[in-house]
Amino acid sequence: PLRRDIVDEFIYQYQTFCQFRSRVKSRSNEELHMLKESPQVWAVSKVLHYLQAVVDKSGIKACLRGDDAGSQAAFAASPLYKMLGYFSMVGLLRMHCLLADYRLALRCVAEIDLGRKGPEPHGLYTRVTACHITVFYYVGWAYLMLRRYSDAITTFSTILFYIARTKQYHTRSYQYDQIIKKNEQMYALLAIASSLSPQRELDESLALTLREKYGDRLGRMQGGDATAYEELFSMACPKFISPAPPPYDSLPEGYNPTEAYRLQLRLFLHEVAQQKALPGIRSYLKLYTTVGVPKLATLAETDDAAFREHLQCLKH
Repeated sequence: PLRRDIVDEFIYQYQTFCQFRSRVKSRSNEELHMLKESPQVWAVSKVLHYLQAVVDKSGIKACLRGDDAGSQAAFAASPLYKMLGYFSMVGLLRMHCLLADYRLALRCVAEIDLGRKGPEPHGLYTRVTACHITVFYYVGWAYLMLRRYSDAITTFSTILFYIARTKQYHTRSYQYDQIIKKNEQMYALLAIASSLSPQRELDESLALTLREKYGDRLGRMQGGDATAYEELFSMACPKFISPAPPPYDSLPEGYNPTEAYRLQLRLFLHEVAQQKALPGIRSYLKLYTTVGVPKLATLAETDDAAFREHLQCLKH
């Protein structure tokens, strides 16, 4: 747990500093001068470099691949460095999700087989409950933002089952509040993913819990209500950060310190809007055994070409 906490605190400090410097209007002249004169402080390139350097030096990827030559390196032979490198991989996953680079985030943990529960070496994340939940939260989030909704549903379902089975054992843990918060966030993300990809059957217990928690919002989302999606997105998303410092001397009109979050929200709602017609098309396909594209296009109040695009999206 200590090694995981070291990496976690390192990223938390960087995240806090980014939030501090983005609130330009509440900073004093002295603080602004200090920020302008020290652009290298907490530079994103350095943060990513340090995490990647620990991963490379530890030889953890060679261990995960089963590469004996790489895993016998001096640093890899030490459990301290090996586990620090492992948790740094998880840290890179988190960092790239905060920076909204979701493909790279998944690539950072590609060597970890999340389906293997053994402690060595793939299942090391299971030793620390907070790390276990963090891995699945950010992997599921990356899948969701990449439109891999079925993968997101599988990921969130797996970890939510785990939390439900073990929650009573963590009531005295200092991480209990964090576990409960992530649990609520992942139920919200599961509700979003299942609304965008309703053809996959959810486990009955998960479906029941979703209806109890977000029954009203589920109905609104399935009806194409963007506000319901926005409410759950805002509640469950990571605290995005902008890697570049703001222009301290000449702030653009309407500058908002939460622009990184707003950008991700706009992109997500744009994707939701693109799929707004799919629930109706899905209901028509369930109603008719055999029907031609022209008739379905007429029912959907669109032309044949646009309707074929919707069909391809639905098939995907």
